[in-house]
Parts: sequence; structure tokens; C-alpha cells
Amino acid sequence: MCIHLVPEGTRWIPRNQFPNLELEEISLPEGLEEIRAHAFHCCKLRRLVLPSTVRKIGFGAFSACDLLEEVTLPEGIESIGPLAFSECESLRTVWNMQKGSTGIGDRAFYEYRLKNHRCPYCGALLNRGDQCSAHCADPYEWTGSLRLYKGLFWWDGTKLITEKIHCLPTGKPAYSVRFFGKRDSLGSHAEEWTRLKNAGDPRVKGMDSFDGMPRGRVEIYGFRAAVYLHPDLNRPEIVKKILNEFGLHKRMQGLDGVRIVSDGSMHYRTRDEKR
Repeated sequence: MCIHLVPEGTRWIPRNQFPNLELEEISLPEGLEEIRAHAFHCCKLRRLVLPSTVRKIGFGAFSACDLLEEVTLPEGIESIGPLAFSECESLRTVWNMQKGSTGIGDRAFYEYRLKNHRCPYCGALLNRGDQCSAHCADPYEWTGSLRLYKGLFWWDGTKLITEKIHCLPTGKPAYSVRFFGKRDSLGSHAEEWTRLKNAGDPRVKGMDSFDGMPRGRVEIYGFRAAVYLHPDLNRPEIVKKILNEFGLHKRMQGLDGVRIVSDGSMHYRTRDEKR
């Protein structure tokens, strides 16, 4: 059910107005023209339809809305600020993105292409060179270069269950913490599994433990990545799922290479030991 959160006649929503909002869907009034910086930062929204009158979306306005899956923009949108929809990890579809739009800020849809791998202008699949197969403008500049810091994964036999930490392209996790309120450390498989269970994460519902479940982890240091995984997962179809899930594509991450390590030990060396 949509909640009428903003009164009729409102022309703009102030910055930092509704952070951490628990509602999954809201209704915004016609006549609204601008949504300012961080207005809906870290909300639980799943679907967002903006009024036809909205012209400007500010810096980080909907950043870190981890559950947001679908956004419908007004056709007359003029400006989408930097990081406006950044770190919306579930975002699959953006409707009414105008081909050739020039008012899209730096990394406005940071991470969108990780999950979607389609051109945001026309919906066509991107080819191996990350170009639109229908020859639209290259969306790379405004989707940004995702830099994964660390990640864990479990394989339940059909799909991956993941937990990850992101940071900006500098490779410094503190940037992600500051901009998006993310965690700056990732625990062991046991610690993270317990955290998911205690949070009621639907991905682990009905699973008492991960005993016997093949698992692994991802590390990025500088411009090199390594995937450490159980030997049972070292199969082309599963490795491909892991690379796609964590966005380990050279151009997207700016990586020099990705190393797959599968020795059954699940141990890995420190950064200094790798030199």
C-alpha cells in the first residue's frame, strides 16, 4: 500500500528529510519539482514512481536504498545528481531514462549495471566490451567503476548467498562508510551467517547452519582480485555466477586481473605476503 508521505502543494523535499524510512512504497504528489540531497538515504523502499513534475534529484537522494528494485523517472527529468541512486544493490530496472541524457551526475546509478548488465537508455544487453548492442551512448561514465573491498559467499546447491562490503574506486573502505553508512569490516563465515540469521534475512530462512555448504570469499587489493573457493565450486558455470554477482569484470572494476584459488584450504595470504 502506498503511503501519502508528502502533503499536496509541496514543491521540494529538503535534504536529509526522510533517512532510514521503513516504508516499502510511497506516493509523492504532482507538483513536486525537486528532491534534495540525501532526502531518502538508506530507506527500505522497494518501488519508486516519481511524479511527472519532478525535474531535479539531488546528490545521494536515494543512496543506499538496498531493497529498491524499480525506479520510474518522469520523462521531463532534467538533472539527476551525483550518487543519487548509488549503492542501491537490488536495483534492476530504471524506466524512462532518456537516451543521450546530459544531466546525469557522476556515478548517479553506481552499481546499477552490476546487477542489470543492460543499457539504461534502451534496455538492450551490453556486449563483452560493455557497449550497448543498439549503439546508445556509453553508460559507463555515470554508472561508475565499482570497487568491491571484500565479500563472502555460500552455495546452497542452486544459488549464491552473499555478503559484501563496497567502497569507492580509491579502494579505501572508509569512503563507503562515510558516504553510504556501510560497514567497514567483514567477519568470518560463521559470524556473518549468524548476523544474517539474527537480521531475519529471507535468504537463510529455514537454514539452521551452513555446515556442508561449499563457500568462499572475494578480496580486492589495489587493482587485482582473488576469489578463494571450495573445490566443489570450481566449475565454469558456478565461477561465472560468482564473477557476475561480485561484478568482477575488468572494465567495470578497472582490474588488472582476477585469480581463482581453489585448494580446499580456504586460507589466503595477506597483502604483504602476496608481493
